[in-house]
Amino acid sequence: MKINAIAAALKKDYNLIVYTDGYTQYLSNGAAAYLANNLPPITSAEQLCAILGITDEQEGKYNIKIGEPLPPVLHRNATYHDRPMDKSELSVKWHGMQYTAFTDNINAIFVKSQYLTPFKDIDEAIYYDRTDGKKEHFITVAAGMIGLIGVICPINFSKNDPMSKELSKIVEMIGLETENDMLDLDE
Repeated sequence: MKINAIAAALKKDYNLIVYTDGYTQYLSNGAAAYLANNLPPITSAEQLCAILGITDEQEGKYNIKIGEPLPPVLHRNATYHDRPMDKSELSVKWHGMQYTAFTDNINAIFVKSQYLTPFKDIDEAIYYDRTDGKKEHFITVAAGMIGLIGVICPINFSKNDPMSKELSKIVEMIGLETENDMLDLDE
């Protein structure tokens, strides 16, 4: 994964977190986390901002946490269950935000498309629905011998959200050929 792609995915939300256990580190915004073991250990907000291309003037706009412990979903020996998911070619645009669906022919899970850009150049990326068997679901990304390289929180729509009314239409379209593989719900 390229640091520029990670920076572009994370900087839009003004929330930056460095998770570490002393051996492994992930860069995150709280909704997506990316393996960053190819970087030196990040020990300060200034160092993180320099790596991500955030200027001194911009730094004050960000909520930055350094050295946070790895959340359970990022542990290699997590007690979660992983179910393979297919990344759908169908994108959904809703209120100017683009979402990508993952499906296993039964369920569909949506994530913000911007969080997938760091994985574009990884041909061997494998996507999973990681769940604790209750309500908590994540899209995890693994690559070859490296293993877990990223985690993305799915978008959850409440029953009162207008988007939930459109979900049945979206799910029906997943896997179907469309002219441009994009369903624009803003139209």
